[in-house]
Order: sequence, then C-alpha cells, then structure tokens
Amino acid sequence: MRSISTDTIVAVATPRGLGGVGIIRISGDKAHAIAQKITGVLLEPRKATSVNVWFGFVCDNSVAIFFKNPKSFTGEDVVELQMHGGQILLDKTIEHLISLGCRLAEPGEFTRRALLGGRVTLSGAEAIANIIHAESEAELGSAYLHSEFHDTMIDIEKKLLGVSALIEAHNDHPEDVPLTNVLPQISECKNSLLKLNENQRNAEYIYNGIRVAFFGAPNVGKSSIFNAILGTSRSIVTDIAGTTTDTISEAIQIEGYKVVFLDTAGLRSGGNKIEKCGQERTRKLAEECDVAIVVTDTDMVDKDIMSLVKSKVHIVVRNKCDTTKTKHKAGWVYTSAKTGEGIDTLKSQIIEKTVGVAGKSNARVNANMRQREQIRLASESLDYAISSLKKGETIDLVGSCVSTGLFHISNVTGTNTSEAVLDTIFSRFCLGK
Repeated sequence: MRSISTDTIVAVATPRGLGGVGIIRISGDKAHAIAQKITGVLLEPRKATSVNVWFGFVCDNSVAIFFKNPKSFTGEDVVELQMHGGQILLDKTIEHLISLGCRLAEPGEFTRRALLGGRVTLSGAEAIANIIHAESEAELGSAYLHSEFHDTMIDIEKKLLGVSALIEAHNDHPEDVPLTNVLPQISECKNSLLKLNENQRNAEYIYNGIRVAFFGAPNVGKSSIFNAILGTSRSIVTDIAGTTTDTISEAIQIEGYKVVFLDTAGLRSGGNKIEKCGQERTRKLAEECDVAIVVTDTDMVDKDIMSLVKSKVHIVVRNKCDTTKTKHKAGWVYTSAKTGEGIDTLKSQIIEKTVGVAGKSNARVNANMRQREQIRLASESLDYAISSLKKGETIDLVGSCVSTGLFHISNVTGTNTSEAVLDTIFSRFCLGK
C-alpha cells in the first residue's frame, strides 16, 4: 500500500449483502467534483442533501454528505453517498465512480490516510480495528480507552528521547555537556512499561476469550452442563458411555467477556478407536485451556483427572444434584443440568477465577498482542541499558540500548513506524474503513 497517495479512492463502507442502506465513501482531492458528476449537484459542506445518483439507466434516490478538508475522517475531501443497500446497485455505482476517476481503496486505506494526515493516532487506528472486530463488551470497552494508553506511551517516549539526546550531546561535546545520572529516568520508563504489560493475562482474556474445557468420566453430565450453560442442545446427550467423541466448542458472553466452552470426550480406560482419539484431544486441552471444569456425579473426584489439570485454574463441579442427596464440600460448585441449579454460580466462578472481581468492575485499557510484544522488546532493551550502566559499560552501549527501546516504542506510538508495521496493522481492516 502507498504511504502517501494523491489518488481519489472509493469503496463501499457497509458490509456486503442486502440492507436498507449502503454507504459509499469517496476520499481525495477530486471527491467533490466526481460526486457532482454522478449527482449533478454542487454539495454544501456538512449538509445532508437529497440527490439522485445517475449512471446508465440507473437513478437511485440517495443522500449525499460532503466533508470539506481538513474536517473529515481522512483529513481530505470526503463524500459519502447513502444509497439503497442492494449489492448489484452498489457494485455498479463503484464501477461508474472508478470510470469517473476514482481508484478502488485498499483495505484500511481510509484510516491509513487519517493516520498519515494526523487525524488519528496509531493506537487510535488499531482501536478502530478492535472496535470493528470486537466479540465481547470487554474488548469493545478496552478499545474505547485507547487514548489513555497512547498518552502513557507518548510520555515514556518523550522521557527516553530526552535521555537519548543528552547521551548524544555528551558524546559529541563531552567537555561542554556533562553526563548526568540517567539511571533513574531509564528505570522509571522501564517500570512504566512493565505496568502496561502487568495485566497481560487479562488482555489475553479480552482479545482471545477465556477457554473453558470440561473434564470427567463418561456420563457424569459434562455435555448436559455444556448445553445448560449455552441454553441450547449443542452437544448430543444420551445414557450411552462415550457419546461425545470429539471436542465441541461454542462461545458466549459472561459478564461482558467472551468465554469459549469446550465439551470433551470422557476419560476412562478402554473405549473404541474413535473414543480413544477423542480422549487424546481431551488430554491435550488440559494443557491449552484457561479453566478446567472437573465434573463428577459422586462425592469423589478421579485422582488421574485431577492430576491432569492441577496446574490449571480449575473448578470441581458436583453434578446431578437433583437425584442424589449430597453433603456439600467447600470450594465445589453443585449443579443440576436438568433444573439449571448452580449454572449461574459456575459462570460467576469462571470469571472470578480468571479476570477477578477487580477486572469485572474496573474498566482499563489493555494493549493488544502486537503492542504487548513491542512493549516487551522495549523493556528488554532498557534492561540492557540499566545493566550496562551498573556495570560501568561505555555510554555508547547505553545509548544504543535506549535507541533500540525507542524504536520499539515508536512502533506503538506511530512516531516512526515502518511501512511493514503499517501494512500488518491495516491488513486487519475491511474495505471502506
């Protein structure tokens, strides 16, 4: 994708398919002139105007809005045509606009132009992608807090730039520019980066979802609980041992978080070849899941199953409490998939044992995976700088470490981001955004 382009671009900004309204977005120096050609109307800035979009034998009654630069999303002249949402109509309109001088926009090109024009920050652009792709309230809420994250990163960057400038000035003019103790400033910046990444686990829950797998012997009611949580008969339930032979997954939201539930094959000795394949997948999930739900229908838990999940966050569930009188044990969740008893308690336990009570009540920004990796690399570089200072290494080595840290930070703030990084970020965007 071009970094700077004088082309006037166009794309459909609404999802493909049938809809009441389909929006076409045009951006660039010729946007207003091209819109005038297709509508026959000289549009006034920031005023919704009823127009007829003409081409060939087609005339579609639409609404056009002209955003004069620089007061537009991209910072360029932008025209939005709000047409009827028929896919053929929108495709043919795009074809006609291209014949009039537009170029079809590449994915994310409108937002990329907004970034290059200073209309949005890099973290703001990534937040837009997160908003579009959000699969939970928690992910959506985190995306809207991007400005707090950006401001913190900019503050760290400014402090390190000051340190870097001082080191360079000292190297160029050692007699005129004495080198003060830069260790406190570098340490402060490193600690600030660590704080941004300290909630990494919660960030993974937000962006990837919480993976919850069921473990237990055949016929203890794993699939019944799975279905009760989902509120639908997703897994087949019978009284035949080994009914579930493959891993079945389904995602729902619990208290604003995406939670992916995985129903599994029951663990036991024996079984046919297909069931044994399913059991092997179950054992592998013990390593991959975030939460293990150990299900039993007695007052005892299989020791082999517990040893399989002991290193994981796990919840012991005593199921089928509608048919058997049981003595409750501390820490266990008692359920009846038949009546729904205990299902809400189990859901709450999953959130509290992962996100925690504080995570549920305190909205905060969480860096995405790409940002977290850059923060980690910047922190490592500053660690080397601190270690070099303490060992009495040359100031050139310290300066090099600080510069490397700044490079990774700039890949988050966007102050000096490479084309490759921008291409990676905007590849997530759809056409028209």
